[in-house]
Amino acid sequence: MRFALPSLRRAATTLVALATMTTLVVVPAGPAVAAPPPVDRFLKVYAPENESFAGPRTRTQALADAENYDMITAKANTYKEHIAAMRQVNPDLLVLLYMNGTFAQKTEGTKYPESWYARDAYGRKVTSKGYGNFLMNPRNSAWIQNRIDYCRTQKGLSGYGGCMVDMVGTAPTMPSYVSSPPVDPSTGKLWTAVAWQAATTSLAARIDAGTDGALWGNGYGSAARYFGSGIGGTSKVLSDGVHGAVSEIWIRTPTQPITSYPTESQWRESVNQLVDLGRNGERTAAMVKMWSTGTTAQKDAFHRFALATFLLGSNGTSSFHASYVEGQVMLDHPYWKADIGQPTGAFYSTNGVYHRSFGKGRVLVNPTTTSRTVSLGAAYIGLDGVRRTTITLAPHTGDVLRQA
Repeated sequence: MRFALPSLRRAATTLVALATMTTLVVVPAGPAVAAPPPVDRFLKVYAPENESFAGPRTRTQALADAENYDMITAKANTYKEHIAAMRQVNPDLLVLLYMNGTFAQKTEGTKYPESWYARDAYGRKVTSKGYGNFLMNPRNSAWIQNRIDYCRTQKGLSGYGGCMVDMVGTAPTMPSYVSSPPVDPSTGKLWTAVAWQAATTSLAARIDAGTDGALWGNGYGSAARYFGSGIGGTSKVLSDGVHGAVSEIWIRTPTQPITSYPTESQWRESVNQLVDLGRNGERTAAMVKMWSTGTTAQKDAFHRFALATFLLGSNGTSSFHASYVEGQVMLDHPYWKADIGQPTGAFYSTNGVYHRSFGKGRVLVNPTTTSRTVSLGAAYIGLDGVRRTTITLAPHTGDVLRQA
């Protein structure tokens, strides 16, 4: 389904309104569900296969991916031999071609005209610290056309349904991400987060207009970036240029300690991001990367907490992803199979526990620092497979309960 792009006036209004916002109202008035989910399965699952170290998929693997996932981002050669068969397994599957929107590869430092590259205050080319890729000027019309051509050509070769443009958020303006801060050629001063986000949103919109198919972007980052409480400006405006956007560090960063959980206020902002997206008819792929050192039990615990949190706020159009190890994309997980039906209303809180009722189950999250006990009133089975009528939620835990 294609969503109409909001007007520039709406984008400007949103930017001004959210620039001073630090938190949202905990529970929105009225139902959080903006519209009926498009398919029967409420929980949508996303696979960032472009992050896998494994290479192209076999036919057996590709068909399993089609059955287990609702959306996949991948390089052109990952599925191109299997895409027709995958669509027979899952006609609603959306496979997007992965591409970088603002960086040339580390081997491409001299491939393009010099005027295409971003520069720092000393005139040096800017690179990403983690990958050594070269930052490009997101306003350069020739670079933008190059990205349009790449999406159109590679999507055609792969048979995918659209493109996912990476790096259209504000990370390149952060000293922790790049070798040195880039300079905005139009001002001669360092790029601001607000100006960079506006430029990359425009870049994404032009790619979308110049190609045939769905265009997603990776740029929402965290809920703090989405609402503008963590930086100047807001990544929410990216929705003006794309059909959907990835929240790559939703609820946690990949390498933070596995025992580190968000405060209740931070956690609430992550839920409200999903509610806000659903209310506006927009979508995200919420990614939960647990790449730090920890036991499987510790990562399972955070996985349950994150999944329950996602189900509190989602309206059924966004997607969920969790991974335990860098470079390994989960083929499937038992937690994603819990059949709790459709939500019957918005989430609400009672005595520090956040609840949401579903047709065949319930979701509970305790984001506080105190244990809470809840009488369920009937028998339910949690993600651990245990049947219970009462549940005690330790601090920073959650569960997805189906009717026994």
